Amino acid sequence: LAAALAGAVMALQMPTHVQMPYYTAAIASAFWLWHLAPSLWRKQWNQVRHLLVVYVIWLIAFLLLAGYVIIPFLEIVRFNSRASFSLDDANVFALLPPLLLTLLTPTLNFRLHEWTIYLGVLPPLLAIIGVWVSQHKVKWLFAVLAIFALVFALGTATPLFELAFYFVPGFQFFRVPTRLWFFGGAAVIILAGFGVHALNDDLKTIARRRQTRLVQCASVYLIGGGVALLTYYFLFAQWHIDLAMQLITMTLLMGLGWAWITDKLNSRQLQWVLIPLLLFDLLPISK
Repeated sequence: LAAALAGAVMALQMPTHVQMPYYTAAIASAFWLWHLAPSLWRKQWNQVRHLLVVYVIWLIAFLLLAGYVIIPFLEIVRFNSRASFSLDDANVFALLPPLLLTLLTPTLNFRLHEWTIYLGVLPPLLAIIGVWVSQHKVKWLFAVLAIFALVFALGTATPLFELAFYFVPGFQFFRVPTRLWFFGGAAVIILAGFGVHALNDDLKTIARRRQTRLVQCASVYLIGGGVALLTYYFLFAQWHIDLAMQLITMTLLMGLGWAWITDKLNSRQLQWVLIPLLLFDLLPISK
């Protein structure tokens, strides 16, 4: 049932943009292979059969529900101008390498909304904790997905995009490589969830041992952000409100971290308090 529902959900993406269900199918297949490979290695044939059945049901449900879009699409795709896309055509609106800096600060004055890659302060930090501490082995799949999506979004600035264009079926029909970052951002959010789940007493002990280093890193971040905020004010005679909100978020996070380390907040309370802080953190990209 879950597999059939997953296929139905992916079919609902078809009327929007074919690029999205294509990426969804590719990532879902990678997730499925991540679970299948260990079962094959250990010769757990019952599990292998179960996973094969799940995949077939998922695929059939998708094809049956999305057939009204897929069949006409396959008929006209060879007449579409994208059938003769060159590498330069597919590279249109790729993320410019200097814009990687916008991962660290909210910047929304783009002519293309797909160039917005800012994830806030909390999600990347929690994602790092998730990769570092979480016992979920699937974290490595999502970490690779996030890195792959970010590098792919740069287009021909790296060899990855060209390799995908020539050797991965379907990629030659798509442009705006930054759209894959939608899924990279989703991978970061999943890793951040692992990070929140890992906020326990063991992590608190580690944080206490490295308290000085953590304070130093946070201080460098705040000082650098403060200098950038003042520079922006002197250059443009106005405050960068989104950057100011980012610095406020980091300051509040430092306060919560201190309260947690000193046992003024337990791990469960910290997890709940992080919810409104996360909403505040993401306000700059809600416009």
